[in-house]
Formats: sequence, C-alpha cells, structure tokens
Amino acid sequence: MQIAWRWMTAASLALIVLTTLVGAVSGLRMSTSTGVVISPEPFSLFVRGAYGRDSTCRAASKAVDNGCLYGTGLDNIAAARFNTVQANAWPESLSPIAAKGLKAIVWVGGWNKTKCAWDLSDGQLTERINSIKASPAVLVYYLADGPSFSYCPNAPSSFARRTALVHRLHPGSKTFAVMPNWDRGPVDYLRWETAVDVLGFDLYPCHFLNGSDATAKTKVRQPCDFAGVTDNGIRRIEQAGITGYIGVLQDFQDCFYELPSNEELLTQVRLWQQLAFHMAGYLFFSWNYSAAPCTYGSLGVNLDQTPGNVAALSYVNTHLFMRGTAVGG
Repeated sequence: MQIAWRWMTAASLALIVLTTLVGAVSGLRMSTSTGVVISPEPFSLFVRGAYGRDSTCRAASKAVDNGCLYGTGLDNIAAARFNTVQANAWPESLSPIAAKGLKAIVWVGGWNKTKCAWDLSDGQLTERINSIKASPAVLVYYLADGPSFSYCPNAPSSFARRTALVHRLHPGSKTFAVMPNWDRGPVDYLRWETAVDVLGFDLYPCHFLNGSDATAKTKVRQPCDFAGVTDNGIRRIEQAGITGYIGVLQDFQDCFYELPSNEELLTQVRLWQQLAFHMAGYLFFSWNYSAAPCTYGSLGVNLDQTPGNVAALSYVNTHLFMRGTAVGG
C-alpha cells in the first residue's frame, strides 16, 4: 500500500510538472526558421515595415505625408507584402493607410538633442494624439530617433514621462524610439529599457570606403561589416536582456552609407533571423531616402528603380521570420 501511494505521488508530481511546462510553452512561440523559442511580442502582428514612400507617390505642396499626397506612395510597399509603414500624425495620413489594411508607426514630434527637450509640448502632443487615436492604423507612437544620453542625461526619464502621458491619452497604446549604436562609445541599452515600450535598433553594416569624404565623386565600395556591426550589435541587444524590440535594417544609400547589394541585403536579414531571438519585427530604412547628400548632390535611390531589390524584400516578407501567430497585442 505504501509503495502504491509513493507511485501515485510521483505520478501526480510528474503530471503537475508536465502541466506547468505545457502552460509555459503555450505562452511562447517557436521559430520555424531557427528552432529557437521566441518570447511573446508587444504587438498582435510580427512587424514587417518600411520607411519612406514608393514611386506611386504623388508630389504635393500641401496635404503631404512623407513628402507625398496623402495615401499615395504605398501601393508597391503593400504589394511587396509589408504590413507597416511610418506615417505622420494626421487623420488624413492614417485613413488611407487603414483602408489598405496597413499599420502605422506614427511620428509624434521628435527630441531635440541640442536643447534636450521635446519638439512638441505636452499640449501639442495631446492635441495630436486626440485627433488620431481612434484610427485602426495606429500601431505605435514614434517618439524620437537617436536620442543621446551623453548629451542629455535626463533623456531616459523624459522619455519615460512622455510614454506615461501617451498611455494616459491613449490607453493601451505603446511608444517607440530608435536607439543609436554609438554615443561617445557603445550605447548602454539598459538605460533606455523602461523609457519607452518598444525599442528600435538601427545597425547599418554597409558604407563606402571613402564615405567620410563628402566631396568624392567616385565612391568606392567595400564589403559590408556584418561581423562588426550587425553581429556584434544584435548580440549586445540580446545580452542586455531586451525583448520585443524592432530591428531597423539598412536598404538605403547616402554620401556615407552604400546601398547593400541584393545578396548583402539577404545576408543582413538572415543575421537578424539567426541572432535576434527576441525581436518583434523589422523596419527597412528607407524606400526613397535622399537626405545626407554629398557636397555635389544626393546619392539616394528609390528602391523601385533598383533591379531585384523589391523582389528581395518581397522574398523576406513571405519566406523569412515565419514564426506563426504572435502572442500579445
């Protein structure tokens, strides 16, 4: 009788352990591409996004979003199976995005690294968010790009306060900011972990050999620094224990950075797939970037006019990071 009781006790404990494990696993997702257990995401979808606008953009002097007439410049992006775009915080910007079934990372001002202050006051932000918060296109509110702790030690606390304000204005919403990978030294990502809901990381591995020479009319290509930039950068993010982040990937060219070849583009993506176990999606920068010019003009390109590039992006969106249904929302 005592032996039978011990057997039943052991069996019961085993059942409890098994039930616990099953419950824990049900809150995670399995990556079919890497076999790595992926943590729950902050969104109800895996973000596949692009900055900029495509060649269906119609220029306008007023009523513009990303330099285009509201609702234009999205057709080719959507056709390449992206689900998210960056947008300005106007109802007229978001309505056509929602109509196409897309989500928006909504720019709500910016952070002035010289003054260590917001470009929009709390009152202006309140007015802006109240005008758009009912839109189904809103995925996340984009607070700033590349804030600096070394110049503004108050920045993380300022971002946390602004995040709290956004939460009060739009309950259930999330905030987003893109972190630099260098700030007078490697960035301490943990300083920013609680400043916003979702962190973005831009790690651009491809630049011209003579990229620092803004007068050079012949730009010299060189191999992309995948080991030094992409590999090391992702490992630092993961080692910091940050989860639910967005990878900002390079697909643009200016006077310093060079456009990755189609093969380099796919290599870059696969590194994120292999190493970024806790990412919630990616954004490609940028479809039609033309800023940061050389002294003699811009080297920017439109991806629609770059042979094979959009096909490579479409392949990424339909074949890589196939992780099933996201958890959360």
